[in-house]
Amino acid sequence: MRKNIKEIILTIFLFGIFIVVVAASTHHFGSGDGIFQPIVTEGSLTDSVIVSADIKNGTVASVDLVTALRITSQTSDDLGDNGELVFTAGYDRVYVDLTVTADDADIDIDEGGSEVDGAIVIITNMGANTARFADEAGEVELKAPCNLEQYETLTLQYATDRWVEIARSTNAITFSSIDISGGTFTSGYQIISPQSATYSGTDENQTIGTDITSSVVLVTAVDDNDDESIDLQDGTVAGQIVTFIVVANVDDTDDAFIIDAETDSTCTGCPDSGIFTLETEGSSVTLYWTGSFWHYCGSTVGE
Repeated sequence: MRKNIKEIILTIFLFGIFIVVVAASTHHFGSGDGIFQPIVTEGSLTDSVIVSADIKNGTVASVDLVTALRITSQTSDDLGDNGELVFTAGYDRVYVDLTVTADDADIDIDEGGSEVDGAIVIITNMGANTARFADEAGEVELKAPCNLEQYETLTLQYATDRWVEIARSTNAITFSSIDISGGTFTSGYQIISPQSATYSGTDENQTIGTDITSSVVLVTAVDDNDDESIDLQDGTVAGQIVTFIVVANVDDTDDAFIIDAETDSTCTGCPDSGIFTLETEGSSVTLYWTGSFWHYCGSTVGE
């Protein structure tokens, strides 16, 4: 009997040591869900990001989403024509509420405003005036010039050394009409806003997209008893069409308007060797850029 009692006491003693060793080497992080559950209360990580978790020591480090993604917003409400828009530096995402002080204000985007590669900027025009952004090779890469009306947006991403357009929006998507770079599209019909241009002198180089900004150019020549002429340069995109219509100050004696599509470019198969002379108001000529040369579409002679 004494032997059995001793064995029982020894067994209990050894079992007690085992329990102590297990308790000293095992971390209980929670209750009811298992011994390796970290203590995270309901809602404690709402709108947060876990940046590190030490299961052994039972620590969970987190930061709020705004800090983790480095989000900020800025208000730029004092930019006029030729104003420079500088983004808040050092953030992954910047929301810009833009208001320009002049209508059709040309806004320059500062390329060095943020050096965070991959940063995204969303520009929203909050004001009633139109803000205009242009493509700037090597600095701001836009697919095409962007005119932001009120509450429209332009989204850019910083890629190594420049801003690159990834999206733009217009409020007129569900619309009956939309104004795109001066041209108004309506249901079933397109109205192209013409460009009014006054020319004086000779051999003025004219480039599509820079000097010529519409597919219809209304020409006024300077009444100086001398011919006016332009040298039409190559088109920039296949399919471009341009029509020159003379509306004032030309005659058939000493004030003609001459369009030269051959000297600095190529006008394949064009009449008059690609040099067109308009001598009466209402006269016009239409040319089509094929991607490699100008093609003659037709002309009219005014009264």
